[in-house]
Amino acid sequence: MSQTRKKVKVAVIGAGISGLSSAYRILTKYSDIVDLCVITEFDLDDTTSIVAAGLWRPDEHFSADEDAIQQMKQWFLATRIYYESLVEKGLDAQRGLSTNFLLKLEVDRNRSNDCFQDIVPFEILLSVEETQRLYPHAKIPSKVEFASLTHAFICRPRIYLPWMKEEIVKMGGTFQVGTRVHAFEELKDFDVVVNCSAMSAKTLASDDKMVPIRGQVTLVEAPWISTGMHCDFSSYILPGMDGTVTLGGCYQKGNDSYEVDYELKETYLSKCYEFAPSLRSARLIKDMVGLRPLRVGGPRVELEMVVVGLKSDRKLPVIHNYGHGPEGWGLHWGTSGTVLELFAQWMQEFPIK
Repeated sequence: MSQTRKKVKVAVIGAGISGLSSAYRILTKYSDIVDLCVITEFDLDDTTSIVAAGLWRPDEHFSADEDAIQQMKQWFLATRIYYESLVEKGLDAQRGLSTNFLLKLEVDRNRSNDCFQDIVPFEILLSVEETQRLYPHAKIPSKVEFASLTHAFICRPRIYLPWMKEEIVKMGGTFQVGTRVHAFEELKDFDVVVNCSAMSAKTLASDDKMVPIRGQVTLVEAPWISTGMHCDFSSYILPGMDGTVTLGGCYQKGNDSYEVDYELKETYLSKCYEFAPSLRSARLIKDMVGLRPLRVGGPRVELEMVVVGLKSDRKLPVIHNYGHGPEGWGLHWGTSGTVLELFAQWMQEFPIK
């Protein structure tokens, strides 16, 4: 008589793009043998991931060394390949994904994204004069030295995240909303934990490399806008496939306030209007603020055996996946793929009978 194998109890901390994609990847392969619960302090509408524009256009914000840059390059590329597969299968619209041209107004000849140029499908460099001819109605900021017209993906969080949550539930996953995990000890009844706790990792994982990067955006309805614009986070126009456009923004390192700054809003909106005057007539949907969870040196994606209990010698497997900063959407499929690999390795080394 055969015995029923005990299911592996998996806790995923966090319901942002990193947490949901990690849970989704694990369940896609192991749904028949895992009992997975996403434990989150916030529901989808209150996560930083829902505030984001969902942009894939690799950039280096992490002060990373060469090894970390090469690893991030693989993660960015994996996400690009995944997005391209959705387009090939005709699933892009269902997932909220669009392929866009993005005009990046560059204020420094030494661009932070140069290290990722070989994985960007398309880019044309433009002088300020050429940019002005291309957009004769636009007021180009005086600090701009040149521009690049490049390929980008934009994945609408308000379409993609609910879809992924629904898929997780279909595969047997559950959600525990309203719970903040203060210590891994609280999850000692689980067999393995996936830590996608974003800024909470600063205390939960005792990681002093975590720094909040405050972002503020205004979501408007403007279906006539088709090309995005980005100027060093001080102003950007990022259109989605659903007719909404994300207007921003800011990159405030160390600022952890969730309050809408209306003076800042007026500043970035005026810059957006100077580039695309028709946006003045766009219908306001919502002002949003999020804290991008940046880890100096690059995201942490690795397995750690964490001792739980002061008098216990038990070690809880914790797969970390946090610290993506403003690149969560660009990195998510790559880093969750590494989470899946680490989970598979742990399953082989520590089988649950």
